[in-house]
Parts: sequence; C-alpha cells; structure tokens
Amino acid sequence: MTPAGLLVFCSLLTRTLCVIAPQIPEPYPIFEDEASTNNVTVQLGSRVHLHCRIHDLGEKTISWVRRRGDELHLLSFGRHTYSADSRYSLAFEHPNDWRLLIQYVSERDEGYYECQISTHPPLVRRVHLTSYLCHKFIQYVSERDEGYYECQISTHPPLVRRVHLTSYLCHKFIQYVSERDEEYYECQISTHPPLVRRVHLTSYLCHKFIQYVSERDEGYYECQISTHPPLVRRVHLTSYLCHKFIQYVSERDEEYYECQISTHPPLDKLYKEGSIIELRCVVSEVPQPGRARQVSWKHGARILNYDTKRGGVSVKTEVTLNGALSRLYIANANRHDSGNYTCSLADVATSAVSVHVLRGNYSRTTSARWET
Repeated sequence: MTPAGLLVFCSLLTRTLCVIAPQIPEPYPIFEDEASTNNVTVQLGSRVHLHCRIHDLGEKTISWVRRRGDELHLLSFGRHTYSADSRYSLAFEHPNDWRLLIQYVSERDEGYYECQISTHPPLVRRVHLTSYLCHKFIQYVSERDEGYYECQISTHPPLVRRVHLTSYLCHKFIQYVSERDEEYYECQISTHPPLVRRVHLTSYLCHKFIQYVSERDEGYYECQISTHPPLVRRVHLTSYLCHKFIQYVSERDEEYYECQISTHPPLDKLYKEGSIIELRCVVSEVPQPGRARQVSWKHGARILNYDTKRGGVSVKTEVTLNGALSRLYIANANRHDSGNYTCSLADVATSAVSVHVLRGNYSRTTSARWET
C-alpha cells in the first residue's frame, strides 16, 4: 500500500530499487476579505467598490454575478465587463483586488452580489449592498447656516458622511419693471458641473382708483395674486390736506408754491440720459440769514460747489428774507451722476434726494425741488 501524498518509482528491469517522492498539491485560492465587509452601505447617487481580494488565484478566473432570487446575471468575467448597464465595470487593483465598480447607485442596485472563483465546485464570496438617502432640509438658507453637517448611519462601526454647506446670493435688480422684462433669467455658479438657478419673471399691475378721496378712505388695501401661496401687496392709504392761504393776491405773489409731506424715504428723481439735472433747494427760517450764502451741494461725499473735474456743474444761490434758494445744474446727465445728492447749510439744516439717470423717454430738462 502506497502512503497518501507519496509517489513510488520502481525500476522495471531490476525491481530492486524504489524511490518514494512526496506529491506537491496545486495551490488552492482563498478569499482575503473579512466577513465584516460582506455588508456594504452606500449613499444614493454615489459610487461604490465591492472588493474581492484573492490569495493564490493561479490560473483560475474571477467572475462577478448579481443574484436575484434564483436568477444569476453575469456582470464581469476575468477583466472583461459583460453587463449592458454602463454603470457596472471591473476595476482591478494591484496586486489581487478584483473590485466591482458601481456608479450612481440607485435603489434598484440593492441586493446580493457574488464574486466567484472558477474552481470545482466554485468558491463564492457574497456581498450585500444597501443604499440610503442622507439629507437635511433647510428653509430660507442664510450665512449663519454655513458649516459642516454630518449624516451618521447606525452600522458597526458607524458610517459617517460629512458635507460642507456654502451659501450664495443670486439676484438681479430691475427697476421700474415693464412687460418687456418678462422672460427667463439664469444665475450660474462656477462649480463643476455649473450650478444653475433659472427664474421666470412675470409682471402684474395692481391698482385701485379712488375718486374724491376722503378721511373715510384711509386704511389698508391689499392686492392679492392667485399664486400658491398667494402673493400679497399691502398698502396703507393716508389722506392729507395741503393748503396755503394768501389774502388779497397780487402779481407779486405769482411764483411756485410747494407742499411737502415728510415721508421717508424721499421720492426718487428720474432723469433721461443726456438731459439736464436741475435740483432746487429752498432754505427757510434761518436764525442768522447772513449765513444762507453758505449753501453747499454734495454728490455722495464729493463737494460740487467748486467741482471742475466733471464739467457742466454749476450752483446758483439767491438770498431771501429768511433763508436762501439754491439751484444745482448738471448738464448732459449720465449713469455716473446717479446717487444721493445733499443740500446743506453749514450745521443748521440738511436734506437729501436720490437721483437715477435712466434710458427712456423723459423730458430734456426735469426739475426736482425740496425744502429744508
């Protein structure tokens, strides 16, 4: 009887010499991955590698199959991919990891996957894939919400996904909206791929005509648009009586009279590009009328009384009985002339108005006046 694992060689001629040599078995492949890696959890929309590390593969071949009940679907064989779904591919990693790559994971990808070695019978490593959706809804995001957020899955060890939130402000200001402005507007952020926000602008006209306004008409009025939720514009109506009594009117009383309501902010003044800006400032009730000659004009922080840089700017001031009348003229208005204009009398009184130079059909010369 020949012992197992030994080979016996005897001479057929002499039958006297026998050589006993040990039999060398063929290497048998084994899986190197631990059992704890048989369950894989991945976020929806991301990519995942299913690992299959094999020691002593030799001349054997690796294949990946997906099991659905009793059905097996071949995904890869050797280094070749056989799946019709382009999201599946074999991503071999040296020296011995036959990884299956799945991109853009969806709920349909959940289930069992098998890494098989072509032994007889086949050696099989089974991996179970589970997906999850990790999200946090933040309504009306502000700069205070920026920072890191973590999503934890109660696996062992815990699976943690960390996301950094950055906010941005995307806006376009359209003054005096008209029907011509109705269209789509896009805001693009230079991410990869670009982040695009598309907004459709729709205009509406909301008005209510009240003839012969009286004190009984005072109160709140609402204009509602049937959006979801409704778009509401609320306006408060206040009435006033503006009058000046002049007894025994004569030709000397012929001039402009102004009635001003102390609203806040003051009304904006509009001018056509290329027109003449005329601002009129009436200073009254000055304690020392002699100081009324010191009326100064500013555009933002720039003093205009002696401005020679721009050109076309002039200031004319007339002294009255208890104050002064000062006029500012700016020829050939352009968009750089837009902004806040201030009329002031030393440290006694000051007032401001906002000027906008626009392209449109306005009169060549427009006058804006207010009293300080």
